[in-house]
Amino acid sequence: MGLHGPELDTDEHIVFSEPSRGVFKSIVVRDNKMVGATLLGDSRKVAYLAQAYGRGLPLPEERLGLMFDLGTPGGETGVEELDGGAQVCNCNGVSKDALVQAVKGGCTTVAGAMDATRAGKGCGSCKLLVSQLVEWAAGGAVEEDPAANYYVPGIPLDKPALMAEIRRRGLRSVSQVFQALAPGGQEDAKSKMGLASLLKMMWAGAYIDERDARFINDRVHANIQRDGTFSVVPQMKGGVTSVEQLRRIADVAEKHNVPLIKLTGGQRIDLLGIRKEDLPQVWADLDMPSGYAYGKSFRTVKTCVGKDFCRYGTGDSTALGIRIESRFQGLESPAKLKLAVSGCPRNCADPW
Repeated sequence: MGLHGPELDTDEHIVFSEPSRGVFKSIVVRDNKMVGATLLGDSRKVAYLAQAYGRGLPLPEERLGLMFDLGTPGGETGVEELDGGAQVCNCNGVSKDALVQAVKGGCTTVAGAMDATRAGKGCGSCKLLVSQLVEWAAGGAVEEDPAANYYVPGIPLDKPALMAEIRRRGLRSVSQVFQALAPGGQEDAKSKMGLASLLKMMWAGAYIDERDARFINDRVHANIQRDGTFSVVPQMKGGVTSVEQLRRIADVAEKHNVPLIKLTGGQRIDLLGIRKEDLPQVWADLDMPSGYAYGKSFRTVKTCVGKDFCRYGTGDSTALGIRIESRFQGLESPAKLKLAVSGCPRNCADPW
């Protein structure tokens, strides 16, 4: 939250690092107010720190108390004192009140509250705080969820055991895993994406790709939106386009009554509000490759105009950006990956 590190000479920077346990903590203090914090591997103090950051609470003179329970509020106390509107899950915008209401509505397990609110269903960094909140809201009456340690909900195994069985049995597709390891061989839709990702990591080129195991975005090469429609982003390497491409995009948008045309942060054109049944024809009419704006993969490279037109340019950033995007387009990764190339220190492509 806030700053990653000190920016002023007067900023205090408190750092704790324990590489052997994968723990790193960094806190930035300015004028006795916390203006930034980074927690890796140990997030027990996140509730207290979120309060200190969001509400500008006075800090203890012994700064070590910000990182460890040395007379400052511990995890449970911090959870209790969080404002009802405090955002617990940044990925899905879930507040403390939403989790409390889920518990009052009958969610008796942490997993149940997460399913009901979508809290913890994004990057997962808030799961510890979500668990603390659910336990506090339930007054300690949270039921143990046997599936809490399952790697995917449809297979009753944690990740190490699941990987061991996959290797031992030589399971190379999602359907094979369900048939061999799921109770009654039953397929579970919520488990497919997680299993597909795991199998691709384990088997690489020997993985058997099954189309119905892919996420909907990967199946239709478009990004599903809140209302069930899709957005389509044609490929424009390095953010460079042509009259022909622009005319084609405009014709497709007009033909299919696209309700919103938007420039993305990656210097691409996004056509939003397209119905699923129209996607095949939209792509056919565009006759352009996908810009990979939907997957957990390498997506785009932004560029500035480089040295050919800019009077400050010292390098051909446009050509380099296009070469990088061509080389790595569609490369799968744990999360979306974007790059940018600037042709001089003025940094017009914002590559950070």
